[in-house]
Amino acid sequence: MYTFRTWLHYKQNKDVVYALSPFAYFSNYKIIQKESDAAAKPTNEYRFTASIELQHELATKFYVVDRTAIEYRVFEGPIKNTTRLRNRLAFRYDFNAKYNLAIGDEILVNTTGTDAQHLFDHNRTFSNFSYKPNSAVKLDVGYIYISRLTKSNIDLIAENNFYLNFTFTLHEKPHS
Repeated sequence: MYTFRTWLHYKQNKDVVYALSPFAYFSNYKIIQKESDAAAKPTNEYRFTASIELQHELATKFYVVDRTAIEYRVFEGPIKNTTRLRNRLAFRYDFNAKYNLAIGDEILVNTTGTDAQHLFDHNRTFSNFSYKPNSAVKLDVGYIYISRLTKSNIDLIAENNFYLNFTFTLHEKPHS
């Protein structure tokens, strides 16, 4: 998968963040289940998302984080556009301002654009290590186990993925 995503964040306070992704582009390659899948062309997708993230400090530097989102997915080609709800529940430990470790689970459910057999989209169980060298740059490395129900299957597919994410944040300059 290749992806490009923009986000706008509004931080109401240290525990509540609203986010809007006005544009995201995904180029998804087919999960290889048979030899011919390796040569399949990717499916291109455009995504529009809104979310709210709530965090609560359970103990010093230890948080529970809940993110709920809705996204509209527009596909190129014959795939029907869908609306999907997602909810992620995670625990995060902040070692300091630069390093944190998180574990969690996220479930994704299709609400439109699919049949009754495919309301469940997938479930993600993950661990993530973040390094933030400054206020503009963040690196995430992690592992994610995905139990996925593709639109062309009625059986769940298991995936094991390692990932590396790079985030660059543009900060608003204060008015003088």
